[in-house]
Amino acid sequence: MKELKDFIKNITFKEVFLMVGILILYFLPFLIFGVDIEFYNSLKKINIPPIVFSIVWTIIYLCMSFFIFWHLKIKDTHNRKIFWVYLILNYLIESSYLPVFFVGQNLFLGFVVCLLTFLTIALVAMEAFIIKKESVILLIPYLLWSAFASVLAMLIYIWN
Repeated sequence: MKELKDFIKNITFKEVFLMVGILILYFLPFLIFGVDIEFYNSLKKINIPPIVFSIVWTIIYLCMSFFIFWHLKIKDTHNRKIFWVYLILNYLIESSYLPVFFVGQNLFLGFVVCLLTFLTIALVAMEAFIIKKESVILLIPYLLWSAFASVLAMLIYIWN
């Protein structure tokens, strides 16, 4: 935890812009595809206010911005290619959720995307643990939420 605090203290103004760029990249699918609230409200589901999703995903995306930036700054000899492959794969899968679920209205594929998001972020966490175990703390909200989202997506698929 001390290492994370030291890392945050030493961030320059220029580096903040890079993190904001990463954050925008994570919000891009939402900006492009949006959320069809009418469709979401028409589904049988556990009743979670939509604002909860906005708050949770904002926290996750902030953590991911710090996490990615931290790993960009790591200069070690460990072969990190697989880490970046898993991270990019996770981003692409997670980014496909909005068009699959809200635009395509495909409940089963939405569940599959949620499950694959959880699995790929778990792979990212395992690789990150090898590279810089302290950084994995930033993935905890994403791991927990993607596990919950997978269960929620499965229930939405079954109930509808």
